[in-house]
Amino acid sequence: MKIIAKGNGVVKVRFYGDISEWGRNNARSFNEFLDQLAEEHDEMHLHLHCNGGDVMEGLAMFNAIRNVDMKVIAYVDGIVASMATIVILACDEVYMPRNTYQMIHEALTYTRGNAKQIRKTADLLDKITESLFEHYLEVIPPEAVEKIKKMMDGEDHWLTAQECKDLGIITEVISTSSKVQLPENLGTANMSIDAVFENSLLQEEEDEEHTMKDTTKASILALGVSSVTATDEDQMVSQLVAHTSGLQAKVTELSAQLDEMKEAVTAQRKQQVTDLLEAAVKDGRIIAEQKPLYETLAQSDEGFESVKNIIGKMPVRASITDQLQGAGGKNSAPEAGEDRSQWTWEDFQAKAPEALEAMEQENFEKFAALYEKEFGTKPAK
Repeated sequence: MKIIAKGNGVVKVRFYGDISEWGRNNARSFNEFLDQLAEEHDEMHLHLHCNGGDVMEGLAMFNAIRNVDMKVIAYVDGIVASMATIVILACDEVYMPRNTYQMIHEALTYTRGNAKQIRKTADLLDKITESLFEHYLEVIPPEAVEKIKKMMDGEDHWLTAQECKDLGIITEVISTSSKVQLPENLGTANMSIDAVFENSLLQEEEDEEHTMKDTTKASILALGVSSVTATDEDQMVSQLVAHTSGLQAKVTELSAQLDEMKEAVTAQRKQQVTDLLEAAVKDGRIIAEQKPLYETLAQSDEGFESVKNIIGKMPVRASITDQLQGAGGKNSAPEAGEDRSQWTWEDFQAKAPEALEAMEQENFEKFAALYEKEFGTKPAK
């Protein structure tokens, strides 16, 4: 959680990352932060990009939002998935740009044990899923109940902003401006390919029209209105027909160029999608089995920008070997020769979140100084 802006009783906050009992995205720190904001503000705009996380931590966040003495308006910046879709149901209003997504599924966990223990875990998951489903019943219209119920079937269900609106789980879909990256010789990237050529053709037509008018006007003035004969008019009509034929040929030529450019850009985007997803699999942002889903989402211009936005905000995950060895600075104790004296709050959160938890218990004064410098308020002890 981080304050982005505030004023006139309104505070804008960013919540990025997974819901977890570690770091600052846990229920305790979230609730303390929420209470402090409510003391000074009447309304909070909560911007989320979250893949979900711990159910119990998420339920505590849900209840905190429901009970806080402040209006909470949520905005989905990239994706809200799994438990995060439950948390935003507690908000007074929820808005999604057209290129954002929600993913709904039933509760899941990792478990080990004998057959009896695993069966008990499965029974508990069924109870949790039923409880989470009841949260949807509080906000959705009757006609959407069966649709949401079918999403508790063990599969991942990806929903566009409009699909979320149709189900009644968000307030409204808001517009966004996506920029299509085109080759330089196609002109400005703010315009679609069709728009570039359409404007080009319109300009050609306008230029030709002005030229014809000027030529006709000059001819008439040169001859004098009283001396224009039928033969002269026929000659002008013939000239106009010839000019129109030439213009039509130019339109045909430009249309062919347009088709070639569209094919080139489609091939370019396909390669960009392939490169992006292969890199994401390589660095652990996604797994190989997820590639077909993202390839489908990235077929349109808007979908491609959306996928880039979502994957770009996903954390790079360490390999299993690195995790077992404590790589990435995630241990509470500093490595040999490591100097943390100048680390900021974000440094600790990104590199060693457990160290923050330990610092809160062992050196609260240092913990409070980092917290106040980052968020502008003092933490409750």
